[in-house]
Amino acid sequence: MVKISLDLHITILRIIIFIDVIILLSIKGAHMTWNKLTIGKKIASGFMAILALLVTMIVINTYGIDHIVGDAQEVIDGNKLDATLAQKEVDHLNWVAKVSSLLSNETTTELDVETDHTKCGFGKWLYGDGRQQAEHMAPTLAPLLKNIEQPHQALHDSATEINTVFKPADTLLSAQLITLEAAHLGWANRVRDALLAKSATLENVETDPAKCGLGKWLNSAQAKTAYQQGSSKFKELFDSIHDGHKAMHSSAIHLKDLLATQNFDEALTFFTSETLPQLNSTVSILKDMVTEADAQAAGKSQAQKIYSEKTIASVHAVQDILGQIRKEARSKIMTDEAMIAAAVKTRLSAIIFGVVTVILGVGFAWFLSRTISTLLTNVAFKMDDEASQVNDASQQILATSHGLADGASSQAAAVEEISATMEEVTAMTRQDADSAKESELLIQKANQVLQAADGSMKKLTASMDEISQASTETHKIVKTIDEIAFQTNLLALNAAVEAARAGEAGAGFAVVADEVRNLAMRATEAAKNTSSLIEGTVLKIKAGSELVIETNTSFHAVSQSIEKMNITVGEIVNSTKEQAVAISQVNSAITQIDTITQQNAATAEESASATEELNLQVHGMRESVLELLSMVGGKSNNKRKAKTIPPPAPPPTKLTKSLPAPKTPIKTAPKPQPKPQDVIPFNETEFEDF
Repeated sequence: MVKISLDLHITILRIIIFIDVIILLSIKGAHMTWNKLTIGKKIASGFMAILALLVTMIVINTYGIDHIVGDAQEVIDGNKLDATLAQKEVDHLNWVAKVSSLLSNETTTELDVETDHTKCGFGKWLYGDGRQQAEHMAPTLAPLLKNIEQPHQALHDSATEINTVFKPADTLLSAQLITLEAAHLGWANRVRDALLAKSATLENVETDPAKCGLGKWLNSAQAKTAYQQGSSKFKELFDSIHDGHKAMHSSAIHLKDLLATQNFDEALTFFTSETLPQLNSTVSILKDMVTEADAQAAGKSQAQKIYSEKTIASVHAVQDILGQIRKEARSKIMTDEAMIAAAVKTRLSAIIFGVVTVILGVGFAWFLSRTISTLLTNVAFKMDDEASQVNDASQQILATSHGLADGASSQAAAVEEISATMEEVTAMTRQDADSAKESELLIQKANQVLQAADGSMKKLTASMDEISQASTETHKIVKTIDEIAFQTNLLALNAAVEAARAGEAGAGFAVVADEVRNLAMRATEAAKNTSSLIEGTVLKIKAGSELVIETNTSFHAVSQSIEKMNITVGEIVNSTKEQAVAISQVNSAITQIDTITQQNAATAEESASATEELNLQVHGMRESVLELLSMVGGKSNNKRKAKTIPPPAPPPTKLTKSLPAPKTPIKTAPKPQPKPQDVIPFNETEFEDF
């Protein structure tokens, strides 16, 4: 898994570097497309390319760091898993040691270990989340973890069996009790031999029950331990042996007294009746205690057998599988050495990509700076040459100023011609004045006649208005008569209808007849009014005719006056024609003077403004060119300096007569505003190399 991630990391790095190189070559190769971009877009594209490299480097480094962190986490989890498995193995060894202590240590009487295989430390891990995490990290651990379940359960089951059959016992107790039994039998044999030999005393016969072997053992710590570990029957036997044992040794004291008095037969009888029964009781109890001790020792032996046959075998199986699990985990999970190697590779990849990024960034920067500086250098050189051309143009402007002076001389000659023409115009104007006086008198007479005619016409107009009003009234009357006739027809129709309906009853017909009669009366009255109006109209028309006759007479007189005025006007017209010719000449001369004057004034002002502007532009342009050249690292090839243009020469002032100021003010040319393309002209062809 680590190897695959590192190979993928390196492959991605190579692909990104290859793509960046292809982009650089494609930008270099796409010359026509690149030339169409503006300087701002070219600079922006360079920065975007470098930014893309930086972002790619950040992504690669982040990717590498993420893998390092992931590898570190995997190593930590792997070490944690290995430590956990090792600890579980140690825990089981300690668990086995406790079981062994139960069987080997006399002071351990109870089995203090976990017998449930799902509740021990390893069992909780095996049947909990720890196992799932381990299988997630290394899926190949699943069958091994499955295989360890059975021996692990068998290990704990063996402890349960041991705890069931185990009985705390001293394995040497049985032999020791047999030894004590034999010692007491020997003690009895020595007493019997002394009695049979009729010895005067009992030699090597212990009469104190506390000092014999059994007495010492009964008061020893071993006996107390055996009593505590023994069964209830063993404890009962242990408690019952004291009286018989004491009586047996006490009988030896009485026998010793009898032997001392040489009562051998009584002593033998007492031995047979008292000592031997106590001896038999003590020996019988010891035999029973040996039997109980052997029974307890048999449980412990069985437990030891289970321990040696099942527990040891199971713990060995668990250890073997745990070893396999740890080995498999170490082979499938990244180790510290593998993590360090992966980190070293990641660091090497980051360094390589960083170096490649720097190289590509330097390449982009060099490419952009070279193309832009080349473009600006060419433009600066062209601007320097154009500045020199502008300087030459200023000299031409100076020559134009001299042309203005010549125009002023021509203007003086034209003024003289105007003066002569004006004298002729004056004479003609006098003649026109006389004719104008005569025309004025005739016009006054014609005016009087026209006033009289105007009065007559006003009267005629009023008369005609009255006739018009009378005609209007006549029209209304006629209209009324027409309406009455219409209503009469309707009433007549209604009367006929009513008569038809009523039959003999003619009441409705009478009403209709009455209305018809009223209408007839109204029609009669309207007819009378119409007759009167018509008579008045006739009279007024006669009066209008008389006024018209008078008007005609007045207009005849006006016609005669107009004929005379026509003669006078004809003379005026002839004089006016001659005057018009002279005035035309004057106008032509004045127009020519005005045109020349305006042209001269405009040209002079434009020349001055252009000369001043050119001076400023030349100086500003050359300063900009020098600054641009210093910025791109070039030097000016043009060693010429812009010459200071002298002011234009004043026009000649030798005029014979002074002219009045023209009515139309001379329009001065507006001062041209400098434009960027005029100061630094750029042609599309200048950017073809960029």
